[in-house]
Amino acid sequence: MRAYRLAIFIAAVMLLVSCAGKQPVADEKPATEIKNFRIVDLGDGEYGATVRASEPVGFRVLYSKSPYKIVVFAPDAKFSEEVLHYNFSDTVVEGIVFTPGKAMSQIEILLTENVDYDYSMDDNNTLGVTFRTALPDLKSDTLGSYGMDVENLAPEKVGLADAVKSFADKSNDGTLHLEIGLDGVARYDYGYLDDNTLFVDLFDVKSSLGKKAYPGNGVVSGIKVGEYYPPKKVRFLVDVFSRVPVFAGQNGSKLTITSDMAAAPEEERYIASIDTLNYKNIQSIVVKFVGRVSYTKKIVNNALHLEFESDVKMLGNVKNRFSFSNMPFSEIELVKIDGKPVLVLEPSADIFARVDTTPEGLLISASYEEFARAAMELAKAPEKKEGDSKQEVNKDNLITLNMKEMDIREAIRLIYYGRDMNLIFGEGVKGEVTLFLKDVDYETALKLILRDRNLTLVEEGNIAWVISSTRYQQRQAEIEARKRAEMEAKNLAPLQTEVVSVNFATAGELVGIIQSVLSNRGKVEVEARTNSFVITDTKEAIQEVKRLMKSVDKRTPQVTIEARIVEVTDINSLGLGIQWGASVNDTTKVHFPNQVDVGGDSSGYMVNIPAAGAVGTIGLSLLNRTGTFGLDLALSALETQNKAKTISSPRVTTLDNMEATIKSGSTALIVPSGDNAEAEEIDVGIKLTVRPQITSNKMVFLDIDVEKSSLGEVTANTATSDEKKAETKVLLANGETTVIGGLYQDEQSTIDTGVPGFKDIPVLGYLFKGKTKRVTRSELLVFITPYVDM
Repeated sequence: MRAYRLAIFIAAVMLLVSCAGKQPVADEKPATEIKNFRIVDLGDGEYGATVRASEPVGFRVLYSKSPYKIVVFAPDAKFSEEVLHYNFSDTVVEGIVFTPGKAMSQIEILLTENVDYDYSMDDNNTLGVTFRTALPDLKSDTLGSYGMDVENLAPEKVGLADAVKSFADKSNDGTLHLEIGLDGVARYDYGYLDDNTLFVDLFDVKSSLGKKAYPGNGVVSGIKVGEYYPPKKVRFLVDVFSRVPVFAGQNGSKLTITSDMAAAPEEERYIASIDTLNYKNIQSIVVKFVGRVSYTKKIVNNALHLEFESDVKMLGNVKNRFSFSNMPFSEIELVKIDGKPVLVLEPSADIFARVDTTPEGLLISASYEEFARAAMELAKAPEKKEGDSKQEVNKDNLITLNMKEMDIREAIRLIYYGRDMNLIFGEGVKGEVTLFLKDVDYETALKLILRDRNLTLVEEGNIAWVISSTRYQQRQAEIEARKRAEMEAKNLAPLQTEVVSVNFATAGELVGIIQSVLSNRGKVEVEARTNSFVITDTKEAIQEVKRLMKSVDKRTPQVTIEARIVEVTDINSLGLGIQWGASVNDTTKVHFPNQVDVGGDSSGYMVNIPAAGAVGTIGLSLLNRTGTFGLDLALSALETQNKAKTISSPRVTTLDNMEATIKSGSTALIVPSGDNAEAEEIDVGIKLTVRPQITSNKMVFLDIDVEKSSLGEVTANTATSDEKKAETKVLLANGETTVIGGLYQDEQSTIDTGVPGFKDIPVLGYLFKGKTKRVTRSELLVFITPYVDM
């Protein structure tokens, strides 16, 4: 009865222990799963997206125009593996991004243009989203009624280059000829740093070449290749025996640099990208080119047209259609009009706009309010008739005139009446005019009068200046003469020499920029020892160089990388051993053997397998009454636990986009056996390599490589090292910390020792063997924090 009660008590204790760490099942709620997601192209620019969940989900759908995307929020939901591996893309849908989260997961449908969208949810936990491209056809709406030949501008199959793929030096004793292969089209620049060094820069690309130096051929003595940032570029430094003329041409994805003009391909020019920027009520459009592209500015039907040469092409990755709300320009499109590429910008109301030339292309700015001095003023876009795709002529601009021998000045005032313009007449504006016009645009009427009387109209802001064409030509000639006089004065101005220091950059890299602002008599030399320029030019040109240096010679920001390295080691070992022996001392009744003695080793044990370093032992001795038989038994055990933690906190500072390395460890010197054997060095320890890159919003992009190595097996002739490695890329805010874990190692070993044959006997075999078990676990954690020092 007592044994029965004890069994019940033990069972109850075990049940309580097994349930102690569990939560009630009622508290566990499985997460809602997004089981299915699909997008279907319905044709005619319409698409349908379906999101299906396992349980009801309070979906939310938002739309963004900067950039274009539809975002579906799913609170308290997770994605299935099937959904996470789904993707869809075409000309309208750029791609799908799934972002799992504990409290909120979201799906982003990335778009290439503006769309109209709608969504609905049914009772089956399904969300349906439909969207259709919303951008109107600018060609038919605004240009069809003007008799222009308008068509789509076909993109080229080639896009912007990302990397330099190949390089070939085909120079000989008389000709320089270099060929650089890319994976697309790249902006480039070239020139001489000195009489023996030619540079070739390719912007916004990286180098995929396996070499950083090439031997020369013919006129070339050697070539070096390097990557630089900022700006991001690949530079070729070509050492030549003497200066030779240089011509360059880019044909598709191959750039040719040669001293033979006939061997240089005809330069191809491209529109590389069109980007839009909005700040408050100011709208900016940035157009970048590959090659030198000029343009003509026109106003057609109240829209701004920027017309390029007919041989200018559009790269395949260019987004050439935009639509905006509550912005000065409502619509932008790049089309082909009368065989020429034209950027059409439709105003949404009365706006001010200007076009500025930049080193990379054009900057088009627009605002509802006048900023600085507007280059032009665009009138309000005319309203459309309902159901009619053609635009009407603005009736406010139509006039009817019936003039007979009216003074020409009064006639012009009458035409400008109510147009908020200030009129100024020159001395040559005299005479009378007779004119009858009905429902004619006022600009046409004005041109008729000016042409008939040989007059010229000059408008500056809200001032209209009417002068005789002869006086206008004289005025233009005076302006040209004054410009020539100023140019001659510059050519006769005394030259002076001044040293301009470079503080943060390398002078040799900026020499091309400095040469662009020097006069035709100026020259610049690089003083490498002091990292400065020796400039000889006029005083005004040198002052311009100094102003330019304040803009380009700026300190490169630094990043301080603070790392905390934690290494935890846990070692557990358990040893069990046994010792026993029997002794027999007796006599028999026969002549031989008359006396029998049986015993163990010198210590008296037949099986002697104690636990190594045992700190606990229990022994038992048994002897018969006559003392002829004895048994000794001893059990020994040892259990050890060894826990260690190693913490180091190194810190290093490096320039933006420059690699930094932190190493903590030692070098093992292995000397193999043998007369001619050489010693081998093996680096062991922790090595952390980080390359930081500061983004435009002051965040830090880190390329991290963590490696932990230890000395492995060492033999008489060789030695090895055990390595654990982790690589990752993260984007962190200034002062934010990321952690890298998972670099752990588990090692478990069991050693059995015993008497051969006897140790394998079931049950009784435990009397003939001992056991040692060792478990080792080590883990490495790395905490990394970047600090930006501007």
